[in-house]
Amino acid sequence: MSLARRFNKLFTANELLIGNSKGEIRDLSNWVVEKDVSDPSLSSQGSAFFLKNYGLVTACHCVDGAKSIEIYHPHNPSKRYSAKISKSCTRRDLAILSHSIPNDEFLSLEIFDQPTRTGEEVRILGYPSFGPGSGLQIRDAKIVSYQTKSAVKQIVVDGKINQGNSGGPVVDHFDRVIGIALKGGSDEAINIAIAIHELKGL
Repeated sequence: MSLARRFNKLFTANELLIGNSKGEIRDLSNWVVEKDVSDPSLSSQGSAFFLKNYGLVTACHCVDGAKSIEIYHPHNPSKRYSAKISKSCTRRDLAILSHSIPNDEFLSLEIFDQPTRTGEEVRILGYPSFGPGSGLQIRDAKIVSYQTKSAVKQIVVDGKINQGNSGGPVVDHFDRVIGIALKGGSDEAINIAIAIHELKGL
């Protein structure tokens, strides 16, 4: 946390007006989500992120059917917050979570809900195979095609979306969110993200 942020936390009556760097926004908007941590046979891990005007977003399959959901930031993985599904759609594989994270603990990414084109460069953010000491992974990729499955628009990228990356944001070169990572990796023929405008259907 920057010195200016520490000052603002201590002296709320004299807050400094500060901006956030690109790195800070990336860092504090991306979190790890885990479901059913107490039961190893059911537990799983994914990525989640804060999106302006929407809240905490992830892939539905990361939390669907969960008895409990926990959110934490890799800077302090022992500090866990409870969450619940606020809105979800299994067909779109998207979920918005309600949570108990204080507002000063996170930042939000901006949405870019405009048409994108094949060949455009993007970045896949998230926490695949997260473990102690792991940081945010940023994977360069390109949009290679589009497809529509069950009336849901999907973006196909050439960067690997590995286990645990599901629910993380896919962003353009200004870090605006164009999609949400869904599935891919070595066991899949293609790597798929859900187009960000599908959130409007929740």
